Amino acid sequence: MLVAILLAHSALIVSILAATVPHPLPQESGLSLGASNAATNDSSDLVGAHGYGVIPTFSGPDLDQNSLLMSAVQLLAREALEDINGEMQRVFWRSRDSRYSKIYISVLPHSAVPTIKRAAVVWGLAESLSCMMDLDRFGSVGFKIVRRGEWVGTIEFTELAGNQYGSSGHDNQSRSLFVANTTAPAAAKTSTGLLEAPGMPYVDTPWLKAAGLEVFCRLHGYDLEPFDVFRPVVEMISHMAVFDSRRHVRSLETRFRIGTTAIRYRNEFRRSPPFFEAQHVIKATAILPAFMLNKGRLSETDIEVKVDGALVGRGQLKIERTPRPHLLNDASTA
Repeated sequence: MLVAILLAHSALIVSILAATVPHPLPQESGLSLGASNAATNDSSDLVGAHGYGVIPTFSGPDLDQNSLLMSAVQLLAREALEDINGEMQRVFWRSRDSRYSKIYISVLPHSAVPTIKRAAVVWGLAESLSCMMDLDRFGSVGFKIVRRGEWVGTIEFTELAGNQYGSSGHDNQSRSLFVANTTAPAAAKTSTGLLEAPGMPYVDTPWLKAAGLEVFCRLHGYDLEPFDVFRPVVEMISHMAVFDSRRHVRSLETRFRIGTTAIRYRNEFRRSPPFFEAQHVIKATAILPAFMLNKGRLSETDIEVKVDGALVGRGQLKIERTPRPHLLNDASTA
C-alpha cells in the first residue's frame, strides 16, 4: 500500500512505501518550507510555513558566496540526517573542504535556555540561506531564529582568520562529508538508463563510500545560475529532514514553477534490499553543487544513486519549461 503525501504550499510531493517504520513528524515544525520572497531589508522577520522565522543583521564584510552556500548546505545535510526532534547545545561548523573552510557557522540557543531544537537549526539554516539569496547579499551576518514571536536561537556566518578555530572546525562529531572528486569508472557503464552515456562520473567521497553509496551525475542541458542550483537543494534537504533517514522513498520533487529549477527523484523498483531511502536523497542532493563546482559548470544534471552496487534511484535537476497539469494526479498515485 502506498501513502502519498502532498506537502502543501511548497508542493513538495513525496510518495512513501507504507511498509517502512513510521517516524513522527516534529511538533515544532510543519512540512512546508515557505519561500522568503518578502525579504526587503535587514530587519525583515522572515517566517516560513513551518513557523520558524529569521531576522537578519548584516554587520561585517562580504563573504564568498559559493563558499558560504556550500558550507551551509553541508551543515544542513548533516543535521537533516539526525533526529529532527532532538535537542542541541550548540553548533560550531566549518567545512573540511579547504576551498570552503574559511566560512565559519555558529548556531547557539537563546541565552535564556540551555539547548536549541534541531528543527530550529534545520529550518533556521534554510530560511537564512533563502534570505541571503533573495537579497543577493552574502556578508558577515547574524540571524535571530524566532518561532511565534519567541527568540529561540542565533545563527552567525563569519569568515575565519587563519587557523583561528583549530583544525576540526566544529565541536560535534567530525565528518569529511563533501570533499568530492569526480571520476568515470568502467563499472558506471550499463546497458540501460542514464549510464549508457560513456564517462558519466560518480562523486567519490569517503562519506558516501562508508555508507556503500555511489552517486553518479552527468551535466547536460541549460547552464544555470548559482541560486538556480542552491534553492532547490536547500528546499529538498530541509524537507527530507522530517523523515526517518531509513524511510523508503518512492518519488518526490520540489515545487513546480515554470522558468525555475526543480529537483525530482524516483526509486527503482526492487523486491529486496537495498531500497531508496530518505538518507540517500539527502546525501545525493547535498553533493550536487559540490560536483558542479568541481567541474566548473552549473547546469541541468542527471543523477543515479547506487547502494552496494545496486541501482536504487534516479533523479534530475532541471529547468521547468512547460506546464504539466497532470503533475499532482500522477504523483499522488505513483
